[in-house]
Amino acid sequence: MYGRRLFLCLFLLPFSFCSPVENAAREDVLAKATKNYQGINWDLAANDCGGSRFNTLVEATRMAIQLTERPSQPVSTPGWNRFFLSDKHIKKREGWIVGAPSKPSVHAPPAQAAP
Repeated sequence: MYGRRLFLCLFLLPFSFCSPVENAAREDVLAKATKNYQGINWDLAANDCGGSRFNTLVEATRMAIQLTERPSQPVSTPGWNRFFLSDKHIKKREGWIVGAPSKPSVHAPPAQAAP
């Protein structure tokens, strides 16, 4: 009796990982991508890519279109600042030198002791 229940539970366990919520979210992303970015075979991309790779592809497409729309200042778009560093954002990052040093620093080799 318990063996049958155990066998049934082990049989149904893999199906519990394929939740309808996950599939519904993926279908929602697919529907939005198909509507917003026409000309790309999103069904084929969704079949070839995993979930996170497909979401990355949709987000990269959105950012590429945003950058090519030629806003008045492309440097202020989030896509530009994610892939390129503008002067405004370099100043906020630690470890970046904003201006060139006034004089280059030259390090002389250490003096050798006389024999």
